[in-house]
Amino acid sequence: MKYLDLIENNLSLKDGELDGIKEDLEYVNNVLKKYDIIFDDIFAITFYNHIIKFIERVKIKEFVDTIEKDMVPDLTQNAIDIGKELLSEIFSRYKSEINMSEIYLISIHIQVAMNNK
Repeated sequence: MKYLDLIENNLSLKDGELDGIKEDLEYVNNVLKKYDIIFDDIFAITFYNHIIKFIERVKIKEFVDTIEKDMVPDLTQNAIDIGKELLSEIFSRYKSEINMSEIYLISIHIQVAMNNK
């Protein structure tokens, strides 16, 4: 899968770091395909690095500092909804409450990709 090759070839990962999260990454990739969200390689590397770090945070239930919606006024509701869909499954899988700050951060990546179409 192209995105896995991109991750493995461009991110400094510990041995086996992807093994436990491939299902999560596959889910994310499928949602991106569903909405035709396409990243150039450099943006894809940044996006997947963010997803990997998010998964690490959700596993230990330690999230980024609070981000209020008014701090990201350029995000469309569509980008936020896609961000929710992307991360809600992962929150659920790791038995964590949804953290909107994490959703807003991932939605920024999505918004940029949508704007660059």
